Amino acid sequence: MKKKLSEKTWFILLMCILFFPVGLYLLWIKSSFNKSTKLVITSIVAILVVTTIVDESDTVDQANKVVATVENPKPKKENQVKVNEEKKAKPKEVKKQLSDLEPNEMLEDIRFKANMNRATEYFIEEYEKQIIKKVTNKVVAVYNSNPVHDQAGAEFLYSFMVTGRYEEKGTGALKDFIMTLAFKDDEQLKVGNASCIQYINNDTGINFNVMNPEDDVILKMMESLKQN
Repeated sequence: MKKKLSEKTWFILLMCILFFPVGLYLLWIKSSFNKSTKLVITSIVAILVVTTIVDESDTVDQANKVVATVENPKPKKENQVKVNEEKKAKPKEVKKQLSDLEPNEMLEDIRFKANMNRATEYFIEEYEKQIIKKVTNKVVAVYNSNPVHDQAGAEFLYSFMVTGRYEEKGTGALKDFIMTLAFKDDEQLKVGNASCIQYINNDTGINFNVMNPEDDVILKMMESLKQN
């Protein structure tokens, strides 16, 4: 039987490079790779995404340093005392709120990571109806840079795709999952009050999706592939 485009290995790997949220979805749901291979590919994609973010940040920081050096030359010795006094008087910089960060900056913020860890474990246990030991190989990506909605019309300003594997407590069995966590506003993002609007676990057969089809990036991509 001829494979669909979305099931072909070359296409799945290409999507992992060009649009990794969809690529990871196809990798875990549509590909014929074994779990070990899937985990290796997922880890490589995660490293590439983080490396890209860090490289871009370093480039911007270096450019800012060059500009600052040109615009603000080193003060002369007679002005050094005054500069030091101004530094002491200057109030400490207030740490940015999560809502003030760019989406890719959020992914590296320790507060965001802690909130996502708690939400991920909570919803796995909620849908699987069991206590889990730990979550491993977790990758978090921005699902959509625009607001998304659920089928009841509720709007979520922030949405993130989470893929990974969890270990069942007691049996030690490993199960793979994909979920989309969303936050309605800045306050929910700050305290980690997430809503799970998509959850897929082929190992247990549990599939849950309340996202509005108009905002469902994965659904749109799959429908486009079917038409082709």
